[in-house]
Amino acid sequence: MKLFLSLIFITSTFQILIAQELLSYGLTIGMDYSITNSNYLADCSFSKNNTNYTNTEYLKKPKHKGHYQYSQLNPRLLRPMGVYLYAGGPVLFGASFEYFISSVINLKAGGGWSGAFAGFEYHIIGFKSNPWTPYTGILASYSYNGDYGVYIPFGFHYISKEGISFGFDLALWIKNTIDTTADNGTKHFEPFGSGSIRIGYHF
Repeated sequence: MKLFLSLIFITSTFQILIAQELLSYGLTIGMDYSITNSNYLADCSFSKNNTNYTNTEYLKKPKHKGHYQYSQLNPRLLRPMGVYLYAGGPVLFGASFEYFISSVINLKAGGGWSGAFAGFEYHIIGFKSNPWTPYTGILASYSYNGDYGVYIPFGFHYISKEGISFGFDLALWIKNTIDTTADNGTKHFEPFGSGSIRIGYHF
């Protein structure tokens, strides 16, 4: 019961974080702007309320909590879509597809040798232009032997300016698996330690 209540608390916390990020994204997407792209937004103009801002002036204007709607330095905004080869975690060996819907929220899904997964990562300082970001998240997992569960990673992720990317994590994996202490083959939720590493490319 304590494990179940802890899982509910963690899930609710991440739902609040996603709601806040999507609300902020929705409020800014309707802004009237025009951008001319040259060498990844090197030349940029922004127009709002009949006022024109240069690239430098605009990047000084925060969206919220230090975020910027556009940044020529943030690799998660410049290259949001990624494909990866995966080792460990819910798939053992496999591949994944990922997409940053904002600088801090990364949606991902994948499959491989032993199972499949889908969920999201929260990149804690993703609003900064650093190529490295620590992250956590929640992934729903399914194993081909019938087990299912929740994979909660804690790791680091990197994206270079050229798009080369990799990440690694340690994780708490809570699976609904067969109770080996019972003779009737019943299943129960059991926590496991796990981890994964991935390497890929962002477009």
